[in-house]
Amino acid sequence: MTLRSRSLRITALLAIVLAAPVVAPAGVIVNIDARYYGYAESATIPAVGEVVTPVVDAPGGLANQLILTAGTYKVTNASGEFGALFDAFRFNVSTGESWVWNFLITNASEGNKAVLFGEGSGLGATAEDVAAQSAVQDYSATFTLTKNAALNFMIRDYYLGDNAGGVSLLIQQVGPIIPVAVPEPTGLVLLGVGSLLAAATLVRRRSA
Repeated sequence: MTLRSRSLRITALLAIVLAAPVVAPAGVIVNIDARYYGYAESATIPAVGEVVTPVVDAPGGLANQLILTAGTYKVTNASGEFGALFDAFRFNVSTGESWVWNFLITNASEGNKAVLFGEGSGLGATAEDVAAQSAVQDYSATFTLTKNAALNFMIRDYYLGDNAGGVSLLIQQVGPIIPVAVPEPTGLVLLGVGSLLAAATLVRRRSA
């Protein structure tokens, strides 16, 4: 192998690695600040696959996003875990019992189609009241991605200016990543040659 061909092969392999999506660890905490992330159609709970319009009031307009590889993931309440910032959120400062615990995950790679809506509580007077509810503490659900995707995380509300608190989720992969075979550059050349030979053989048979 010449120095030039080796250099080209290394460059091609590096391009494949750099193009690969960011993979979350086996367990990662996502903090959803209720002041910054909601969705416009929050009057209703979207069905899986329904498109929603995220509302982002975060500084810089950055979405609360996580990139995951294909696979099955479990979502649980991360309250009390290291790195978790929130127990519940308040959606209206003018009412007494306005603390709740819910969230929405959408697939930003597919136009923000709903992936999972989670709700674990009724209304509470304080964050502690909501966090103490068993449905919040024991919340658990799963979702499956058939291909790599960027996911957006938000709470159920469209007007975020009078919110406080948020929701913290633990995302864990529980199913295998769908394997994708990536041929080496030399393999791609061989595949191309094989296809040409097959096509040439077919032409000869037809003309015979």
